[in-house]
Amino acid sequence: MTDTKDDAVMTLAGELTIKTVESLQADFVAQIEKETPTVVDASDVSSIDTAALQLLVAFANEHV
Repeated sequence: MTDTKDDAVMTLAGELTIKTVESLQADFVAQIEKETPTVVDASDVSSIDTAALQLLVAFANEHV
């Protein structure tokens, strides 16, 4: 994750699957607790399953 002056950028890459959801959720929770605007860069994600997509949507809904 990269922090800039006004917001943070979370860069996601590779395969986001149920195997990676637990660690990704911990990262999202830590970011929510910071209460700073966050940009999620998923341009390097090669595939995503339903579990990871649900987590991403939940983070977006919580962080808006």
